[in-house]
Amino acid sequence: TPLPFRISEDGYDSLAEAVLAALLTVQEPGYPAVFPGSSSVMDVTVQGTLCTVDLSESFFVSLPAEGRETAIQSIGATLCALPDIRAVRFTVGGSDAVFDGVDWSGPWRDFTETEVQ
Repeated sequence: TPLPFRISEDGYDSLAEAVLAALLTVQEPGYPAVFPGSSSVMDVTVQGTLCTVDLSESFFVSLPAEGRETAIQSIGATLCALPDIRAVRFTVGGSDAVFDGVDWSGPWRDFTETEVQ
């Protein structure tokens, strides 16, 4: 269920970065937190219609295994809802986002499967 928010780009390099910061930090009463407080985004860049989200390793460590896909899908779906973003790629420290043997890198487009470059 979408939650209504006004998000300002003030203090952020892009709307994508501002939206992601809000997604990771806003907790609405009655809605469970998807992201633990230790979830950390190192960088967000947009090139054309591809948004790359560089996560810290603590992002994956802080999430239970069954919550990782939900978290990745939440970020991807949220960012792809922005007018200029069509795909999201994830990295950890600038390298492919591989954690516990699972490659989360993407790019993610439809959030049911990834397309390998």
